[in-house]
Amino acid sequence: EESIKKINTALSGHNTEQIREWNEALNQFEGLRADNQTRLGELKEAQRRVDTEIQRHKAELDREFKKVEKVKKLGKEKVFCAKALDIAQKTKEAILQEMKDKIEYETKRLFLELVWKKESFKDVRIDQKYQISLIHWMGWECLGTVSAGERELLALAFTLALHKVSGFDSPIVIDTPVARLAGESRENFGRVLCQVSKDKQCILLFHDDEYSSNIRKYMDSKAASRSLFRLSQDEKEVKMEVLSNA
Repeated sequence: EESIKKINTALSGHNTEQIREWNEALNQFEGLRADNQTRLGELKEAQRRVDTEIQRHKAELDREFKKVEKVKKLGKEKVFCAKALDIAQKTKEAILQEMKDKIEYETKRLFLELVWKKESFKDVRIDQKYQISLIHWMGWECLGTVSAGERELLALAFTLALHKVSGFDSPIVIDTPVARLAGESRENFGRVLCQVSKDKQCILLFHDDEYSSNIRKYMDSKAASRSLFRLSQDEKEVKMEVLSNA
């Protein structure tokens, strides 16, 4: 009762209804504060997760930017390589064309020097696949109609032209070189091969009847060595006899 009296005395000068309202509001605000504290904790945790995601995405973005820069660099390198490849291809084609033209010119020059028919043939042509065409003075292709000896001279001219233009200084070996040639063509062959032998080793394998006087007059004095191969009577062995130069 004394406590109640004290409370009533303390409240006697105040508006109890207003105090009650304030007390209710206080309780309400305390509840809101507790809820907001909980919500704040949740938001802070969400913010931490979002910050982590932001950092992860920033790192990923940096990696992607680096990839973009790398792609740009690779793109520039690709363009450079494409241009370099194009230049190299054009250079290769120009060199091959130049070599083909030189081989064609040398083949024609040597063939017309070797063959005795100076007016029958107009041109020697070589296409991109190195197929040879022999052009008659009337303008038609005549490789299929010329003699075996003339085809042999053309093959020899082409071989010598390849050796000269390509720079491959390999020896040349010809078996029965003038078997299909006669007269002036034989003499031309001997003269040209003597000139060729100044720059490369030439090994010529003649039959007895091939090594006629119109060949010997060129070969005997120019040959570094001459050998005669004799088949034995029983045909079981071949003996080589070294001949002295004339």
